Amino acid sequence: MSGVSIPLLDLSLHASRENSTLSFEKSIHLFQGKNSFQISSSFYNSKVGKWEPIIEKFEFVLEIDFGLYQEYRKRLDIFNGNQETFNINVSDEMVILLL
Repeated sequence: MSGVSIPLLDLSLHASRENSTLSFEKSIHLFQGKNSFQISSSFYNSKVGKWEPIIEKFEFVLEIDFGLYQEYRKRLDIFNGNQETFNINVSDEMVILLL
């Protein structure tokens, strides 16, 4: 198979447009935002010829609150909005590929 390349790792990050907020108060230089994301990852297992999950689809929320002046807090929060379990799958083939 000369000249054929097969991707070995897939990492996906999707942002939701429905739950996003973003604001900027110019007079006090305050930036605030919130959005939900989904992340997943898989690898190509050449022994069985298919993609296998590493990180199963997981949703999280990112909130940012940042002001340039000291009286405003600077905060970045990442949390699990749906209380889902964060699943990571580990196999011998995946470890060999990543090492």
